[in-house]
Amino acid sequence: MVLKSRTAFNFAASMIKRNFKTSSTLCLKQIQEVVNGKTIEVRGVNVKSDREEKLIEHSHFGESCVLCRLDLKIKYSDVLILEQFMRPDGSVLPREVTGLCVEQQEKVENCILQAHWSGLFPDKKPADYNAAVEESEWRRYKRYWDTPEQLFDKTLKTIPGSFAYIRRY
Repeated sequence: MVLKSRTAFNFAASMIKRNFKTSSTLCLKQIQEVVNGKTIEVRGVNVKSDREEKLIEHSHFGESCVLCRLDLKIKYSDVLILEQFMRPDGSVLPREVTGLCVEQQEKVENCILQAHWSGLFPDKKPADYNAAVEESEWRRYKRYWDTPEQLFDKTLKTIPGSFAYIRRY
């Protein structure tokens, strides 16, 4: 094949470079040279990774959402993870954008709500945020939970030495 222009040569050279890889995405390859008389064979032999136990299982990647696949238990205090599912104004991205299943989307929304109430996102306020309402009465105090389920726990709890029937969140 005769190449007539320099650009065609550059294109062909770049294609050759792209097609030769020393490793693929699924396995490592070790390059071995075998000399047989006047011929030299270059082989790519698969090698087991020494970090194989640290790899994420990818057999069911297309079947589930990211949080189900990695089996992450997200709490409201994991703000760096929760920020990935939020807009700059603090609202939650829709499920079509996040790619989460219904159950995980609901858990993420609840965790973001808890993080807002705990004061972990002080700089993320929506445009229609009314500071006078939010900082009035009991709302001005930060709220904290031990488990995510306590957000919706409506049972009345009494604390020794306090008034009876004080609701604690």
